[in-house]
Order: sequence, then C-alpha cells, then structure tokens
Amino acid sequence: MNRDELREAQAPLKRRYRAEPAAGLVTLRAEGRIGERITCSIETGKALVRAGLHPATGGPGTFACSGDMLLEALAACAGVTMARPPSA
Repeated sequence: MNRDELREAQAPLKRRYRAEPAAGLVTLRAEGRIGERITCSIETGKALVRAGLHPATGGPGTFACSGDMLLEALAACAGVTMARPPSA
C-alpha cells in the first residue's frame, strides 16, 4: 500500500470521525489471569502472552516482563506510525 492508497482508505473514516467524534472511540480490552511462580497470562483477543518478573526483580527471565511489553507496544506504535509505505 502506498501513501495515496492509505490516504484514500482513511478518507471516509476521517470524514465520519469529524462528523461523529464518538464513532472514533475504540475500546481495547485485555484480560489477565494470575499463574504460577508470579506470572500472569494476558489475552487481548489477538494474542496470548505469559508475563512474569524480570531477572533483576527475582524472575526467571523466561517470560515477558512489563517493561518488555511496554517497549514492544511503543515500538509497534512508532513503527506503524512512522513507516514509509512502499511507492507505487
């Protein structure tokens, strides 16, 4: 998808959100379940991640820690936002 195709795909959404701001509200959900050995399984509907303590806080280092998950989310957001679509 190139820049013009992206803009064309987003144009009707932008018009709708300007006319109906509430239509742009998206509620994301995640559910956490406490597991063994101070872990928590997080399910978002898209993925299941097992989170645990970082080794620096006494964890085994085999699970994603909250810092890992935050950095992944920030990197994904920045990557998608700043990605330059391939030219047509």
